[in-house]
Amino acid sequence: MANQSKAKGAEALQKAGIARRSFSIQEFCARNGISEGLYRTLRKKKIGPAETRIRDRVVITDDDETEWLKARKIKADTTTIEPA
Repeated sequence: MANQSKAKGAEALQKAGIARRSFSIQEFCARNGISEGLYRTLRKKKIGPAETRIRDRVVITDDDETEWLKARKIKADTTTIEPA
């Protein structure tokens, strides 16, 4: 698969039933419905997902995405609006 394009490689993995375990920043943003600008803002504020750097690539693993979503849900669940 080293000589295949990313799309062909991903398609081959999907056909073989092998789930992807990491995603690029662009893929992460698309999966979670956020813009890359918001992602970068979250990262600057230290509230973005953990990143793994592999040479010159940055990926977000499936586990890091899950942990990030759990942390956001916990924060959302504990934030209450006081009645006026």
